[in-house]
Amino acid sequence: VKVFLDGSLLGATAAVTEDYCGHRHNTGYLLDDPQFFRERVAAAYRSGWPVAVHAIGDAAIDLAIDIIANLQQRYGSNRLPNRIEHFG
Repeated sequence: VKVFLDGSLLGATAAVTEDYCGHRHNTGYLLDDPQFFRERVAAAYRSGWPVAVHAIGDAAIDLAIDIIANLQQRYGSNRLPNRIEHFG
């Protein structure tokens, strides 16, 4: 199951922790609230689906790692690997 957390680096929409070079006050954005993603990914994970989390910016990557690590700790590892797509 693929879940999109953020946008793209070229479009300056990937969720990052510092302003984009040349774009003051722009750190991109998450496509929804972090709690929504935690619930969405958890539903797929608990059903046994491997998750592919689209996360390009470092803020989105941090969230993806946190979500997957917490699910693995809570429910154990899935039979198939989970992954973070793009990891910019």
